[in-house]
Amino acid sequence: MRDRRYRCSAARLEALERLSLLGAGVVDASRSPVPTSVREMAFQSAIFQASATLEVYLKQIFDFWLFELKARNKQGNHLPQRARLSFLGRELSEAFGKFAYAGDEKVLAESLGRKMEVMMFTAGDSDVPKYLTGEFVYKDRKYPSPANIKRLYARIGCDDVFDQLSAKMKTDAKLALQSFNDVRTSIAHGVPQGLTLEDVKRNINLVGSVIKSLDRINHREFSKDFGGGVW
Repeated sequence: MRDRRYRCSAARLEALERLSLLGAGVVDASRSPVPTSVREMAFQSAIFQASATLEVYLKQIFDFWLFELKARNKQGNHLPQRARLSFLGRELSEAFGKFAYAGDEKVLAESLGRKMEVMMFTAGDSDVPKYLTGEFVYKDRKYPSPANIKRLYARIGCDDVFDQLSAKMKTDAKLALQSFNDVRTSIAHGVPQGLTLEDVKRNINLVGSVIKSLDRINHREFSKDFGGGVW
C-alpha cells in the first residue's frame, strides 16, 4: 500500500513552474523600454495564461487519477460513489430523454443494454473502463470559475471545497478566485484594466496558492477510496 502522506503531484510542479516563468516575464516586461500599450498587453496576457494554468492543472490532475486507477486495475468501488452516479446519470440521460419523448420501451431497453458496462462500473463490481478519462469528472467544468470548481468537486462528493481552500489559504478563497476571474473577464471583454506589475504578481501568486491548496485537497480526496496515496 502506498504511503498516504501528501507529496506534490507532477501536475502541481508543472503548474508552479509555469507560473514562475510568467512572474519572471512580467518583471522583464515592466523593465523593458517598450511602449506602455505593449507592456499592458504583456500584463494582460499573463492574467490569461495564469487562468489557463489553473485550468490545465485541473484537467491533468483528474486525468492522472483515472490513469492510476486503470493502471492498477482498480474496480469502480475505488472511485467515490457520487462520481460514479453522476457519470451514470449523464450517460443515461439521452436514453431516458428519448423515452420521455417517444415512450418506446423497446428502444429504451436496447439503449440501456448498451450501457451495461457503465452500470456494472457504477455498482462498483467491474474494473474502471479503459476508455474513461478524467473528463468524466471535469466535463463542462474545466473553466476555473468558483461555480465550476464547486460543481466539479461536488461530483466527487467534496461539497466543502471552498471551506477547505479558505482554511488552507487563510483567506476567503471563493471571493479571491472570483476577483481574479473578474479581472480576466474584463480583459476578455476589452475593458481597460490599468494593471500594474504588483497587480499581476498578486494574481499570479493567488493562482499558485489555489493550486498548492487544491493539490493537497485532491490527494486526500482521491486517496480515500484508492487504498493508499494516489501519488
